[in-house]
Amino acid sequence: SVYSPINGRASGWLGKRLLVNYAQGDSTDIYAINIDTKDEERLTVNALKNQMGGGTPDGRFIVFNSTRNGDDEIYVMNADGSNLRRLTTSPRNDYMPSWGP
Repeated sequence: SVYSPINGRASGWLGKRLLVNYAQGDSTDIYAINIDTKDEERLTVNALKNQMGGGTPDGRFIVFNSTRNGDDEIYVMNADGSNLRRLTTSPRNDYMPSWGP
C-alpha cells in the first residue's frame, strides 16, 4: 500500500481519487488512490520532489510543484499523469499551487 500515516500525506482530491504525496528516500511522487477500489496509480516518476498536487473541479488536470529543474516550479499534467507542462520559470521557489474559481 502506498499511503500510510507515516509515509504518505494527502494533498487533494481528483473526483473519487485521493492525491497523495509519497516520499521514498530523497524523492517524493504523487499517487492517486481510488477511494472505492483502493487501487493506486503513480502519476509522477522523478528522482526529485513532486508534491502538493491538486485536481481541477472537473477532474481533468492536476497542478503541483516539482524540483525537477533545480528549484520549486509549478507544473500541470493530465489526470492520468500524461502531458506534463511547466507553468512557471521563476528563479525563486514557486510552490503550493491550487485551483481557484
